[in-house]
Amino acid sequence: MRTAAQIMADMLARVPNDVDKRDGSLIYHAIGPVSEQLEEVRLHIDNVQDTMMPDTARGADQDRVNGQQGVNRLAATQAVRKAEFYADEVGTPATIPIGTRFSGGGVTYAVTDQVSAGIYKLVCEQAGLIGNAYFGAILPVDNVSGLAVATLTDVLIQGDDEESDEDYRARYYKTVNARAFAGNRAAYEQEIITMPGVGGVHAFRRPEAGVYVTCVICGTDMGIASDELVATVQDALDPVASSGEGIGLAPIGHRVLVKSVTAQVINISASVTPVSGASVAEVTTEAEDALAAYLQEISFEQSVVRVARIESILLNLTSVLDVMDTKINGAAANLILDADYASYEVPTLGSVTLMEI
Repeated sequence: MRTAAQIMADMLARVPNDVDKRDGSLIYHAIGPVSEQLEEVRLHIDNVQDTMMPDTARGADQDRVNGQQGVNRLAATQAVRKAEFYADEVGTPATIPIGTRFSGGGVTYAVTDQVSAGIYKLVCEQAGLIGNAYFGAILPVDNVSGLAVATLTDVLIQGDDEESDEDYRARYYKTVNARAFAGNRAAYEQEIITMPGVGGVHAFRRPEAGVYVTCVICGTDMGIASDELVATVQDALDPVASSGEGIGLAPIGHRVLVKSVTAQVINISASVTPVSGASVAEVTTEAEDALAAYLQEISFEQSVVRVARIESILLNLTSVLDVMDTKINGAAANLILDADYASYEVPTLGSVTLMEI
């Protein structure tokens, strides 16, 4: 962007040389404020342009720009949890009225459905990742007669925060660059990714007679999707009892199977030289965090866990001087993950074993 000084220099150059335009002259002082104002106008124009383009718009401006193409930001979603309720300490199931509210971990939950005797589904009343975090005892907001023990256990469907600007931008380009039409792969993937609790999806055609589709999904943490989430997506696309009838979102004749990714445990070993004063235990703690972040980064996006990338991560640790003999699951080679309709694996960190050299 041109500065006020550059604009002023250009304007003075246009003034005839027989006119006094030296610093301190009338023309010099007249042009000065104008050039500063023009710089501000140019800056304002640049800012307006940024708010109008999908690659630079943010926040509400991004919502408006992307919304013109029918791609809307994903709102925060509420976690669905499971809880156990007992009338005494020996485990006699308690009956809890639907709608009863409980608190725990700084948030509140409302009972929505009974699963079995003493077992209920609850929805977190606060949307976002916060609904996934707490496990343990919960307290009734109002008195519940005949209740002695209430425990929040499993996460059935993960809650998620509102889609970030960068995630929204990436999904926008993926959507507009892949035309969804009449049950093609893009149509399935674009529909499923907007469903609460889904972090990623890949659609495949199964090699069977007729139109058979497998949609593999993961949770918002890019890990295994819960049975509850799989069932919810299945019912939305193609209910099992009426498969192929077009009752759900899938076209008539499409028999759809929704399944979760499977976890491939990644055990990493290497020999390292710690920096002076650092112990192998300290290096291991730092390495575990960095390697877990790497595996989550490639989860559901890449099908190769690379030795070179792991060594690079270890070398970039502040506590490491050198690394060698890096292995993944006992082999000094890249690990190839399954990535098809029959089996779709995502990497999850197992053990990290480092030896000092």
